[in-house]
Amino acid sequence: MIASPCGLLRSTPGRLRQSEREAYQFILEFLEQGQASEFDKLRFLRAVETLSGAVRAQADGNMNDYFPKTILAKKIETLILEEPTEVLISSVRQQAMLCIVALSQVHPPFYMPQKLDLVSVSISSVFSLPLIVPSLDRKESASLYLQTIQALDDMLQALLMDGMGPNMLMLQNFLEVSSCRNPV
Repeated sequence: MIASPCGLLRSTPGRLRQSEREAYQFILEFLEQGQASEFDKLRFLRAVETLSGAVRAQADGNMNDYFPKTILAKKIETLILEEPTEVLISSVRQQAMLCIVALSQVHPPFYMPQKLDLVSVSISSVFSLPLIVPSLDRKESASLYLQTIQALDDMLQALLMDGMGPNMLMLQNFLEVSSCRNPV
């Protein structure tokens, strides 16, 4: 185990390939820095997806053996919250939701309150965006908008589905939390 300056204990990434060790190292550096460029945010999200894939491939893989999954999810949630809601100009929001999908596929599972937070933050982040009217001059932004909506759909399926059907308890809890946050 090694301790980072931010106090997180992690096992050394001995069972990882070189690219996965590099991803691990970048996550470590990213979690310890303050503000980040869009490039570094996207690189962090790709690194988390890479490490998630490595953990998923291990027979007894557990993300907490490398980084606490709750801390990674909270950082991703923060990245979503930092994205502007007046305009969609970057793929950070989209990639963050796809990264949550990757994290949802590794042990340990997300706790219900964390799922609720991730779903709520993502939905409000996307639904706060202005509608994009498709036109030739807005083709790229319309494409990014559609890709972001698809990423939200993928994330909702990963967090709200239980096998082939919806997790009704999760949906009920989400609706209760949503109605408390946004009274009619």
